Amino acid sequence: ESLSAFLYLLAYSHTGSLMKAFLIGTIFSLLLALSLIDLRYKAVPDMLSFPTLFLAFSVQFWDSLLYGLVFFGGFSLLRMVLSSILKKEVMGEADSIIAGIIGALLGIKLGCFAIYLSAVISLIAFMIVRKKGHELPYIPFLSSALLITWLGDSHILILLETLYA
Repeated sequence: ESLSAFLYLLAYSHTGSLMKAFLIGTIFSLLLALSLIDLRYKAVPDMLSFPTLFLAFSVQFWDSLLYGLVFFGGFSLLRMVLSSILKKEVMGEADSIIAGIIGALLGIKLGCFAIYLSAVISLIAFMIVRKKGHELPYIPFLSSALLITWLGDSHILILLETLYA
């Protein structure tokens, strides 16, 4: 509960708008719940993930919908291709949903950065755990990378422009 309150406070300090902070804070609080559920049960309830995605679509409706669907579709395609090549399930459906949320909130450039950041964070965690056959849930890494990228958006864009200019 304290973390949720902190997320709402962060959202307000970042947006300066009470209404937008309520929307963004709710999305991040739901992502926190989804991350904790994924850590504990290695399952993510659609009852929470889909409403979070639809809330993310409403942030800036047309742009959020477009970018959210691009990321959702991209992850779904990646999941389908990798699963068929490796002959086993490589990602959960919820990973695609969270990717859609990332796209909806961040757009293409920052969304790609957040996906990259989630991979880096998860690799570090995996190196720490190092248990053969141990599966790490990916939702917490996607969610934390989304939060970090959303909070540092302008600084990250400057960094990306500097690197790729």
